[in-house]
Amino acid sequence: EREPGVYYGNSMFRYDNKDRYKGYILAERKDKQGKLWYFVAIEPSQQINTIFGFGVDNKEELPLNYYLGWLDSEFKSNPIKAYLSTVNCDVELDPKDHFIRLTDPKSKEVILDAFVELPNSTCEEFDVRSRGFRSTFIDYVDLDFDGQKELKFFKQMGDVGGEYDVYKKQGNKFILDTFLTDLHTHYIDLKYDHDKQIVTGFQKSGCCHHYYYTYQKINNQFKKIKYTHAHYLVHHLLYIYETEMWDGSTYNTIIEGEINEIPEVHYTFNLEENNQQVLLFAAEGYLYYVLMKDEKKTEFIYPVMDEDRNMKFIYNKTKGTLEFKNTYAKYTIYENKQGKVGIKVDINGKQKVLKGKIDSVNGNLENFFNGFNELDLINLSIKE
Repeated sequence: EREPGVYYGNSMFRYDNKDRYKGYILAERKDKQGKLWYFVAIEPSQQINTIFGFGVDNKEELPLNYYLGWLDSEFKSNPIKAYLSTVNCDVELDPKDHFIRLTDPKSKEVILDAFVELPNSTCEEFDVRSRGFRSTFIDYVDLDFDGQKELKFFKQMGDVGGEYDVYKKQGNKFILDTFLTDLHTHYIDLKYDHDKQIVTGFQKSGCCHHYYYTYQKINNQFKKIKYTHAHYLVHHLLYIYETEMWDGSTYNTIIEGEINEIPEVHYTFNLEENNQQVLLFAAEGYLYYVLMKDEKKTEFIYPVMDEDRNMKFIYNKTKGTLEFKNTYAKYTIYENKQGKVGIKVDINGKQKVLKGKIDSVNGNLENFFNGFNELDLINLSIKE
């Protein structure tokens, strides 16, 4: 039989007819001694913002710490009150289970009543007041395009921005989602495209290394479909974008760049076909070849990959040519005494000649290499 003065039914709770205790029974828990407790949330219409535990056997009240915050993002124009509770450590019910309630302060409507299973093993390890929640960054929004909202809690400020824990609903409570937590911990400036089910994010390392990621949900799994590493290749001269694109079966690498400054010592000429500029220069102990797309952007750079840095340019003094190879082709830059300049490109036994404009030549290939020797440039070999 039920004890007199305790009424419950349809999840309602009232104790000793005190209105301040009128609320909802959210869950039942037993402590280590087997005593039964109710988690109770007071009705928001009573404007008493509290959550507490009630001992069914001994009528003892179990005070619960709670935190009042505001939800972020879509609720900024109409803030939602959020309460997060942690059980009192003196009566250990389930130290992993914490209750959260979200309410609309205007209508008093309860948006969410739920338990969150925190990853800590004991309640002492989790204190909402010491983990940065006072910054009020709490979010309740769909983060994985499945139509159901996740809970996102601010954890701490990291090296590049805020770090968040994300919890996904499983059964009757929210469980930590490792992928979404990693996404909201290690990436900043996250943007969501719900129509295409795409998430984009950004990372940085120091001043000069930036990383851009694009994930898309494919067959109910997030797949990295694009990754770009943007960085300086030569100190403040060349800025490189190394991009990996997923085509459905494999990743393809695309390398683009921008040139900020042309070194004082260089050699250039323009191609007849499209007026693109060919540029040779030396910097930081390496020789570089660049084919410009326009005045700023590059179409081809060599060397750019780490494996290319072990390959050498071969300057043949007798022929007046400069050769280099990469995975795809062999390139031969020539400038002869007959007034011809250009590039021969050999791919799988077939040769294509890219003729240059002799009147566009800036410098002289022979004079350019007379200024260097093999000790000056790591990737240059000179043939007499």
